[in-house]
Amino acid sequence: MSDGPTPDTKQPFDPSIGRSISSPNWFSNQGYDPRATTKINPLVSGETAFNAVATALRNAQHSINMAFWGVDPGMLLIRGTKNNYDRKNTLADILYAKAKANVKVKVIVWDHPTSFIGSGSDGGSAIVEQNNSKNLGIFRQIAKLVPNLDIKMTNAHSAIFGTGSFHQKFIVVDIENPPSATAFVMGHNMMPNYWGTTTLPPRNARREFYLELIRKGGEITDLNRIRILSTQIANREALNNSPNLPDGWLEDTAEMVAERDALINSTSGFPFSFISHAYPEMKPLLDVSTQIWGGGITDVYHSFERIWTLNGGTTEPTYASLNKPAFAKHAPPTSSVSQIAATFPEKGEANIRKLYLNAITNANKYVFILNQYFRDLDLTDEIIAAYKKRGIINKKSIPFVVVSNTFEGVFAQEGHDTAVLRKFAKAKIPVHYCRMVTNAAVERKDIYIHAKVLIVDDVFYTIGSANFNDRSLRSDPELNIGVVDPGQARQLRRELWNIVIGNPINEIMKNPDEGAKSWLEYLAENDEDLNAGLNLSNGCAITFKPTGWRGIWPTKWAMGPSPSTSTTRVV
Repeated sequence: MSDGPTPDTKQPFDPSIGRSISSPNWFSNQGYDPRATTKINPLVSGETAFNAVATALRNAQHSINMAFWGVDPGMLLIRGTKNNYDRKNTLADILYAKAKANVKVKVIVWDHPTSFIGSGSDGGSAIVEQNNSKNLGIFRQIAKLVPNLDIKMTNAHSAIFGTGSFHQKFIVVDIENPPSATAFVMGHNMMPNYWGTTTLPPRNARREFYLELIRKGGEITDLNRIRILSTQIANREALNNSPNLPDGWLEDTAEMVAERDALINSTSGFPFSFISHAYPEMKPLLDVSTQIWGGGITDVYHSFERIWTLNGGTTEPTYASLNKPAFAKHAPPTSSVSQIAATFPEKGEANIRKLYLNAITNANKYVFILNQYFRDLDLTDEIIAAYKKRGIINKKSIPFVVVSNTFEGVFAQEGHDTAVLRKFAKAKIPVHYCRMVTNAAVERKDIYIHAKVLIVDDVFYTIGSANFNDRSLRSDPELNIGVVDPGQARQLRRELWNIVIGNPINEIMKNPDEGAKSWLEYLAENDEDLNAGLNLSNGCAITFKPTGWRGIWPTKWAMGPSPSTSTTRVV
C-alpha cells in the first residue's frame, strides 16, 4: 500500500560500515513505503511495554483501535509491588472508562475455532488461558450494552487451512489527531502471562497471578432494560435533526440516556469486578514491542482498517481520508528511517520475509536473532544462496547469534531447528545457538522467548509479531516494523545482550570474530555453572544443540504443524 514517493527519505552515510545505511536493500520493495518521519521506541519486557500502553490508552481523546491474537480484559497493565493491584490499571476498566467518555474503542481478536483464546506454551497454562477466554466472553457481552465499545472476533485469514491463526498484535490511538496520535507494533499479546521484567527471576509475585472478571448481580438484572433503552436512544438520535419534532422529544431522549447510563454505572460505576488467583507455575517470559509516532502510524491504521472491514466493520476516519502529510509534519525530530511490513496472504503480502532476507543478506558484521522459533527452511536456503552469490562464505565469517526455545521431545515441534542448523553448518555459516534459563540456581526455570527481533550490524532491526518460520513469513497475518537507525540498533543490541549474556560485547562491531569468541566464552562459563548447579556468571544464556527429529514434515509444513494431522497450536 504505497502512498507514492517519500521525498523526505534521506540516504545518510555511515563511515563505520562504509555505505549508506538507508539503502533500499534494507527494506521490502513492496507494501508500505519506507518513511523517514516515524519515531520508534523499542519496549523491552512486558513491564515496559504495558506501562506505555496504559499511558497511551488513558490519554486517548478520540479513538482506540486494537488487533491481537489474544486479549484478556482482565489483563493488569501496571502491577503493584506483589500480587496487589489497582483495578483502574486493568484493560477492562481502561477501555470501559474511555468508551463512557465518548472515545471510540474498537477491538478485534482471533477467534480460535476449536479451543480457547490463549497459548498454553507461552509461559502460562490451560488454566490461565481458559480464564482469558472466559473474561473476553463476559466483556464482549458487556460491550454490547456500551456505546463506543465494539469488540469483534476474526477468523485466521491465514493461508493454512485449519491450523493457521490471525497473529497480528498492534494498537492505534487517536488517528484523528496527528499531533497526539501514537501506535504500538507488538510482540506481546494483551494477556497476563506476557507481563514480565528484564530481570527474569524464577519467581515473581507481580507476575504469578491473574484476574477473573465477574459480572455484578445488579447489572445482570437490568440487562433487558439497558438493551431496550439503548435501542430506543439510537432510534431517537437518528431523528433528532428532523423538522417538527414533538414537544419534549430531546428532553425525553436525554432522560432515557441518563437512565441507561445510571444502570450501566450502577454498583460502583462498573458492571464487573475481579477476583485474583495465584499461579506460581508461570514461566519467565521475554518479549519486545515498539511504540511509534509520526508517519508510520497511518500504515498501521491501514492494517487495522483492513482486518476490521473484512469482518463487517466500518472505520471513521477511513485510511483513504487521512491527512497523511500532517503525520509526517508532526513527526518528532528524532525520527528514524523505517518501514511497516505485513504478512497478509489474502493480499499476497509477504513483506516481513523480504525484510528478513534483505537485512540478513546485507550483513557485514553480525546477525542477531531473538525469536520464539528458528525453523524457516526455505528462507535459510535463500540466505545461504545469497551469501554464496556475494562470495561472503569464502571471504570472511559473519557470526549468527540466535536465541530461541527448546522443543525437544515435543511431537510435531522438535527437529525443525535441527534441520535449519544443519543447513547453515553445511554451508559453513557459523550459528551460535542458545536458549535461556533463569540466572539463579534456586528454583531454576526455562525462560520462554516470545520476542521476534532481528538486529544486523548495529544498523538495522525489526520488531513485531512475526516468528522465524514459514507460517509467520508467508501464511499467517503478521505486522512488523523495520528500522534503519545505527544509534537505536546499537542500543537495542546492547540492552538485549546485557539481558541474554550479561555483557554488550561491543567488540562485535570492530572485530566480529573476537566478538563471537567472547560470546562463546561467556556461554561456556554459563554451561559450566549450569552443570555445577551454580548461579550463571553471564546473564541467562546457555548453549543449546538440538538433536530431535521426531515429527519433521517433508514439505514446507516443517515450519509448523501439519495442516491435516496435527492439532498442536503454534503461536
